[in-house]
Amino acid sequence: MSSVARCITMIAVALVLVSAAHAQVGTETQPETDSAVSVPGDAVPADAQQHATLTLAARPSASLQPQDGSSGAPGATTTTWNETRDRTPKVEWFLGYSFWRAMPTSTSNRMGYLHGGSTSVAHNFNRYLGLVADFGGFDDSRLTLLNPAGGKTVNSGGSAYTFLAGPRFSYRKHERFTPFIQGLAGGAHASSVTISGCTGGASCTPLGTDNTFVAMFGTGLDIKVSRHVALRLIEGDFLLTHFADPVSTGGPTRGWQNNVRLTSGIVFRFGGNPTPEPITPMAASCSVDTDTVFAGSGNFVAVRAEANNPAQSPLTYSWSASEGAIDGTGSAVRWNSSGRAPGLYTIHARVTNDRGGAASCAVSIRVAQQPNRVPTIGCAVDPSSVTVGQVVEITATASDPDNDPLSFSWKPSAGRIDGSGSAVKFQTAGLSPGSYAIAGHVDDGRGGTAACAVNIDVQAAQLPAEVKELEIRLALHSIYFPTSRPTPTNPNGGLVDSQQTLLLALAADFGRYLTYKPQAHLVLEGHADRRGEVQFNQELTERRVERAKGFLVAHGVPAGNIETRALGMQDNLDAAQVQQLVEQNPDLNSEERQRIESHLQVIVWANNRRVDVSLNTTGQQSVRQYPFNAKDSLTLLSSKSGESDKSTTQHATRTAAKP
Repeated sequence: MSSVARCITMIAVALVLVSAAHAQVGTETQPETDSAVSVPGDAVPADAQQHATLTLAARPSASLQPQDGSSGAPGATTTTWNETRDRTPKVEWFLGYSFWRAMPTSTSNRMGYLHGGSTSVAHNFNRYLGLVADFGGFDDSRLTLLNPAGGKTVNSGGSAYTFLAGPRFSYRKHERFTPFIQGLAGGAHASSVTISGCTGGASCTPLGTDNTFVAMFGTGLDIKVSRHVALRLIEGDFLLTHFADPVSTGGPTRGWQNNVRLTSGIVFRFGGNPTPEPITPMAASCSVDTDTVFAGSGNFVAVRAEANNPAQSPLTYSWSASEGAIDGTGSAVRWNSSGRAPGLYTIHARVTNDRGGAASCAVSIRVAQQPNRVPTIGCAVDPSSVTVGQVVEITATASDPDNDPLSFSWKPSAGRIDGSGSAVKFQTAGLSPGSYAIAGHVDDGRGGTAACAVNIDVQAAQLPAEVKELEIRLALHSIYFPTSRPTPTNPNGGLVDSQQTLLLALAADFGRYLTYKPQAHLVLEGHADRRGEVQFNQELTERRVERAKGFLVAHGVPAGNIETRALGMQDNLDAAQVQQLVEQNPDLNSEERQRIESHLQVIVWANNRRVDVSLNTTGQQSVRQYPFNAKDSLTLLSSKSGESDKSTTQHATRTAAKP
């Protein structure tokens, strides 16, 4: 029987080589490996150790693989299967190489690694379902003796055969490739295994003959070479066997064994449908209901394809466009012009029938620029009569029949326009009483324009008497800081209580003043004494004006109505100027003036650590009157950061006792 298995294998390999050469598929030889079957060790001849395990192995055959590592299919474009061209064979005969392997190998499975061949005949009832009869033969030529001390491999003789039948399901979507799955059942016959050259009688035959049930489930892939020949690139099957356990010590017992069978070879195909009739030539033409649409209209264009179909077979239509969306299916569709820029667009149609016939046609549609229509505009003003300083709101109402985006521009005869677009504001601050014209203009970007105009009567403002009183009462006093205050690490410090009190009065009066003169500005100018370097003093005066500004803003003064200037060591007061200020200070008596003049340098430094305040509408300057009598004057007069000069300011004790 082993010669039959070898014969099947040799024929299969030869046929595969011939077919692969015909299909220009390269082959390569796989390296040799041994396969095993296990038997009980007590059947070992005398020269083997007691209780060893025997393993039978089949000598491997070379297997064919594509040289380029591909699936082995000849290079060609995949062709979709057409039922009218279906040539499903009635009978398929397979002949090829098979490899049987136990999964896993164990002493309870007499099968291990076996090489051989297999053949099968399939009768196809239709494109999908067939009935398969399968026969396989395998050669056992090697026996491995296993024991705790190691193993020994000897030559042996034996064979195994499988006889299976069952259904097969094929998927013939593509003409060249045919994958399939199958489920078969039947029997297996394993002959006795004899150790070659053994003369020990019964011990030379460690495995006896055994027959068992076999179930097989698997899948594979056939690649068509010609109408009657195909390559079975690979078939992988799971085999479930029920052989007796060769190492059982309690008598013959059977168990289930898991195995894998791998197969490759050649398939011969017979029968099938006759050659289809020649493809009927087809022609197609395309037409549209209009060949021109305007950009931005969003119009649909009806497109129709007509084809002659002598075979009167069902037609399939496929559409495409150079740009734009196709709406619909079949012979009549619509092209959507939405979002398309002016230009020429092409619609393509392809018509096919189920006989393999095909025809194409195309039609062009022009998207043209729509003739421009000018926009319209109207202007409104609120109010039309104002006093100087009031703000006038101007609104334009415009439309464009082409829905073009519109841009607006404004031009006053005098004054200033704030804002852009269709709603702006006219500022009358600083204007003389009179009538002013505002011209509005709209442009659609395509040459279309329109204009409108409004007149505004600006009258002199009648300021209440309170304004003059505020300007007289407005508390403009210079603000003084301690040495080197504020610091970079504490920019919100350095403003002592007495100076905060001055700023609170300034914030209240100036906030009221803004209700009458909203364009008024306070100007803050920061100074520092000359002891610091230029860069240090510049940064210090910046912090001082920002500290004063921040305090005013926190108490209701709009930040936009405050200007700041950091002068560093510029415009410093000298000793003569400071001495004159001391003489003019009404809060000092002669004794205090003499004591101050004895420490004049310290007083000069203190007078230059200040922020001056001025009002832009009147030019009024802050009074530079040093707060010698303030409770925190010691802090302000200190020539060192955080220290007080007590000898210079002893008069503060006396003044603090005044009523």
